[in-house]
Amino acid sequence: PDYHDGGTGPGNLFAPPAPLDTSGGSAAPASPASPPSASASSSVRLRNKAPRWHEELQCWCLDFQGRVSRASVKNFQLVHPETDALVLQFGKVGMNVFTMDFKQPFSVIQAFAVCLSSFEFKLACE
Repeated sequence: PDYHDGGTGPGNLFAPPAPLDTSGGSAAPASPASPPSASASSSVRLRNKAPRWHEELQCWCLDFQGRVSRASVKNFQLVHPETDALVLQFGKVGMNVFTMDFKQPFSVIQAFAVCLSSFEFKLACE
């Protein structure tokens, strides 16, 4: 994935479609992709879903439809820019426990890689 937000965490993301094996097998491995050209129609530039102000809690919130139960700076949702359809969400549900929900254009590996990138520390160094 190629990030273009200028800050930390997922921002705008070019997501190549996950190739599917039409013979009934699992998804084919995705190859690394560069940002698409203006004429490329097979890639999608996803964006972070903007949080909404919650008057009662006096904070910015995202609606995870009950799938996320703990506040965390690592929680995020990526949406399709034209339809605002949710394509990836990642959030904290317990101490060191997270949940990930995704759909096309992501493969399992692509979704996991994007979610893993939301961690600021190196797992191997702890």
